Amino acid sequence: MVSTLGTVVGQDVVVDATKLLSGTTSFAYQLIERLLADEHANSVLLVGAPADFAEYATSAARELHVTDRFDLAEELPRAAAAS
Repeated sequence: MVSTLGTVVGQDVVVDATKLLSGTTSFAYQLIERLLADEHANSVLLVGAPADFAEYATSAARELHVTDRFDLAEELPRAAAAS
């Protein structure tokens, strides 16, 4: 999934998870690892994720020491929602 985005180096990435019904710990870990550790995105904002998936992603950010570049939100930021 991340590969389809192209280069995200230095970019702020918004992940719209509002339609996500469930996700595994390993998927959350790989998502955060790929975007922040491997691809060097500036930041990742995970929006509208189910509580369990949000916790998995938060735990992954902690384990990867990238919590300063990871955040959660209930709704899409206005700029992202407009596009």
